[in-house]
Amino acid sequence: MQSNRQEGKHDEQLRELVVEAERALARRELALATQLLAKAETITPEHPLILNARGMQKLHEGQLQAAKELAERAVARDATNPAFWINLATIQRALTAPEAEMQALERALALEPRHLLALLQKATCNDVSKLEDGRAQYNGLLYPTAGFVDDILVYRMAGDDYFVVVNAANSDKDYEWLVECAKGMDVAVTNASVTFEVGPKPNQMIPAPIESENVAGNPSLIWVTTFVPS
Repeated sequence: MQSNRQEGKHDEQLRELVVEAERALARRELALATQLLAKAETITPEHPLILNARGMQKLHEGQLQAAKELAERAVARDATNPAFWINLATIQRALTAPEAEMQALERALALEPRHLLALLQKATCNDVSKLEDGRAQYNGLLYPTAGFVDDILVYRMAGDDYFVVVNAANSDKDYEWLVECAKGMDVAVTNASVTFEVGPKPNQMIPAPIESENVAGNPSLIWVTTFVPS
């Protein structure tokens, strides 16, 4: 009984150190992240959480092959954590390995069908995982053959809450492609476009027809914008 309590305490301490290290990485404080992970390694050197964090650290440092090897060791030790597969996909994207990236994304989606980041990474060409809360990113929707669907803006509101802005003229096409990418996922993609009148009466707003799905209880990707001259 005493041994189990001690192991639980060590595991909790390790997780706290890894979380702090990941926060340090997000702030680009690489030296602090290294110190925290080194301390965590004294508890369980080959823990998948540490391997995953080390992989992301190597990615930040530009050591892509080392990052890939660490991420692969993390998923080998724990293949049930979708975040590990997302990070491996991010590293594969940096290595310009689209097939390997897509395989990792599919593994993440198989484990967590509601994973919006995985959907956005699958559908776009830029790295959405780099977005911080409250920041926006210029991005593009791509077909699997690398054909260009449309350019978009992706906003990360907070956590897993994303807001996508598309070109008004292509909203139907963009919506249809994201719906296609979301097939098999427990995610509702909703077109909530609104039409604004511009010209002599710029403050007058005309609601456009909204195509929507039942999104109660589901995460959703929502975009707004359509402008028409008066």
